[in-house]
Amino acid sequence: MKPTLQILYKYDYAKKLYQGQESFEDVWLKILALGADFEKVMREYIGVVLDSIEKYSGFAWTEFCEPQLPVYLIEAEKSLSHPLSLAVSDDPKEMLEDFIFQLSCRNMLFGFTNEELRQECLQSVTDHVMMDLNLKEEPQGQLDLKKQTIKKYLGK
Repeated sequence: MKPTLQILYKYDYAKKLYQGQESFEDVWLKILALGADFEKVMREYIGVVLDSIEKYSGFAWTEFCEPQLPVYLIEAEKSLSHPLSLAVSDDPKEMLEDFIFQLSCRNMLFGFTNEELRQECLQSVTDHVMMDLNLKEEPQGQLDLKKQTIKKYLGK
């Protein structure tokens, strides 16, 4: 069963993570506006995204991920996978790609021998999902996940 995702706007949490120089009140309005735009994009693609991550990773969502997955929107340099906290961006495609990467982190928690391999696997899944959405060309020099899943690649 795929997780149910819920976008959450938590003022105190977002403020705690904010490291910029602008007034947080202005930043909060930006988070709300960009978040509303992202919610529309997410609703359009979420079914394909969740199915594709599972297909390319080889890990069922039920293996590691809780059934209800909150997604916090924040203004930060980087997103976080635990708790899933997505940094807002003016570029919806960039934000969607980051979201897919963070979801992939939640789907594939274990089995990597080093950080370099983990990053390669996560990026490969992200790129293949973006291809499924017709938002990216086929990546060169990465794992071919049409032939073998990450789970099989890792020998799990």
